[in-house]
Amino acid sequence: MDKIKVFYVRCDCEDDSAVEELIKVILKNKSDIEGRVEFCPVDEFPSEFDKNDIIILKESNDEKDKIMNKIYLVDGELNERAVVNAQQRSYVYAIFDVKRFYGERKEYSEMARFEDVLKRLVRDKLSTRFLESEMSKPVNWKIDLSNYSKEKFISMFSDENMRAVIFKANRIVESLKSTAKQFQKFRKDVEIKINELKKLENSNTQELSKVQEIFGKINDKSKELSIGKLPSILITGPTGSGKTLFAKYIARKFLENDFEDHFAKVTLINISETIVDSELFGTFPGSFTGSLYKMGKFLSNAGGVIFLDEIGEISEKIQAKLLTYLDDMKVTIDGYSDPRGLKVPVMIIAATNKEIKKEIETGNFRRDLFERFDYSIRIPSLKERKSDFRYILSFVLQDQLTSLQKEKEIKRISLKAIEKVERYDYPGNFRELESLVKEAIMNAYIDGRDCILEKDFEIV
Repeated sequence: MDKIKVFYVRCDCEDDSAVEELIKVILKNKSDIEGRVEFCPVDEFPSEFDKNDIIILKESNDEKDKIMNKIYLVDGELNERAVVNAQQRSYVYAIFDVKRFYGERKEYSEMARFEDVLKRLVRDKLSTRFLESEMSKPVNWKIDLSNYSKEKFISMFSDENMRAVIFKANRIVESLKSTAKQFQKFRKDVEIKINELKKLENSNTQELSKVQEIFGKINDKSKELSIGKLPSILITGPTGSGKTLFAKYIARKFLENDFEDHFAKVTLINISETIVDSELFGTFPGSFTGSLYKMGKFLSNAGGVIFLDEIGEISEKIQAKLLTYLDDMKVTIDGYSDPRGLKVPVMIIAATNKEIKKEIETGNFRRDLFERFDYSIRIPSLKERKSDFRYILSFVLQDQLTSLQKEKEIKRISLKAIEKVERYDYPGNFRELESLVKEAIMNAYIDGRDCILEKDFEIV
């Protein structure tokens, strides 16, 4: 099959070699393009060409006004006259200031835009000559996860918006180094005592004296801490944007090697106030009929990190108890009447998809609790992370292939499929992308193909 030709009409100017080199690099570096396109630098407008061929020329050299697939290079300032002139010629695909491709005015962003335009035009023409599956990319074209550690944190480093969030998180953890060391020492000091308390859960009344004795010893260790304020972070962002993943990222950096044993997640949505209270703060006999001693997450995770998912859903009573805890490290256990209380250090990371400031205005969330959080971090939606969406897509493809154990069956994804998912806005964010990719993989697998096609993504 004949190759598509890309003509560059020279004009005997100093920028000819720079433009030629740029076009060569673009056409050579893309596996789906290389070998299917012929680059043709010419000294004058070609007399013979195919309707799918592409012509790149200086505006002043255009002798054939109605020829399709033209890219204009303006030699000088890209001013109003040049733009209006191009707009009036309906067959012009794009227009660029060629001086920005080299020399003192060189702009890499403009060169990248030229690359994107040329690639899209070439691929559009190639699509008329090749099957969709032949115009494809390997699933690892942006990032290679062949030695994937199963950690999804790397999906957060792809775009400018998310990098800014990561940078903020790293600075926060860096500022908490001293606190992290004290937490680590506390964990070691009370480890045996916490394990004893776990064995005493649901114990009878006769054993409660032993529980209270251990509480006293933990309080003594808490007094040795020189923490001015418990660390706390509030993560906001839309549903499915990756708040849990981000909370784990922060906790892992804070806890380091102790992450697996000292990180706990508590989901607060659709759970009664009584259960939330018991889950977080524990219970003591006497708090209600038939109640037994039970450790809550704060105590069982002493010196660790607790992630409170959907904190915007908790009742006023639980908000008040959280406020007390953040104020003085006091775990308020229903039924436990010792005036000294129980004090244990825990780092709280909370998350919500609600607009907290609106919740405060409507009286659903306490302003003073909101203000107790040291730091607030907003996770951008997937729609806001489109600057390098293909990096994220490449990651999700490989991640889902690993989960579904289909790495050997599915190897590629078509360019049309990539462009289709790239155009979608993802109201369900990262979680929705994962679901769509999983479905596309299974559609391709059921159909016996090793390439995911546009039709495999069932986007309404």
